[in-house]
Amino acid sequence: MKKGAIKSVFSKILNVVFVLFFLIGVAVIIIAATSRGSVPSIAGVSFLRVSTGSMAPHYSIGDIILVKDVDAHSLAVGDVISFYSEDPDIKGVANTHRIAEIIVEKDGTRSFITKGDANSDKDIYRAHEDKIIGKAVRRIPGLNRVIDFFQNDTRFFIFILVPVIVIAAFEVRNFMRIVNEKDEAVNDRKEGSQQGSDEKAETKE
Repeated sequence: MKKGAIKSVFSKILNVVFVLFFLIGVAVIIIAATSRGSVPSIAGVSFLRVSTGSMAPHYSIGDIILVKDVDAHSLAVGDVISFYSEDPDIKGVANTHRIAEIIVEKDGTRSFITKGDANSDKDIYRAHEDKIIGKAVRRIPGLNRVIDFFQNDTRFFIFILVPVIVIAAFEVRNFMRIVNEKDEAVNDRKEGSQQGSDEKAETKE
C-alpha cells in the first residue's frame, strides 16, 4: 500500500474516533446537566436517564432514553412522554410516563393524564402541553454503562478530553499543511509566470 493511501486510511480512522469520542463527551455532559434538573436539547433531541422503576419493564432504572421534540397535538394515548412534573414532590423535574388520557381544554390547549407502566394508579397531576419535553422514542442499550464510566472526572479527562484535543490538534496540523502546500503551489505558479514574462521582455530587448 502506498504511503499516501496509508495516510488517508489513518486520517479516516482518526475522524471516526474523533466523532465517537465527541459524541460520548456530549452525551456525558447532557446527562450530567439533566441530573441537575435541566434537559438540554440538540437538534430537537434530548437524552434522559431513568431514575425510578415506574416504567418497568419498558424502561429500567439507569436506562438512557432518547427523547424527541414533538408537537403536543401529535401525541396520542399510549405514547410515552417526558415532561416537567407538576407534582410538588418532584416539581420541575423531568418525568417519563405513558399517556393514559388526553384532555382538551376550552382554549384548545391540551393536558395529559399520565401513568407509569409499573404504577397501579394514574398520576394525580396532569402534564400540560407547555411542560412537554418530548416523546420517548427509544432506549439506547449499553449507553448507561458508558455514561457511568465517563462521569468520573479523571476518566472523562483522560479518555475524552485528551484524545479529542490530540485528534483535533492533528487535524488542525493537517489542515495547515494543506493550506501551506496550496500557498506554495500558488507562489510557484506566480514565480513561473513572472519568470516567463521577464524572459519575454529580455527577448524583445
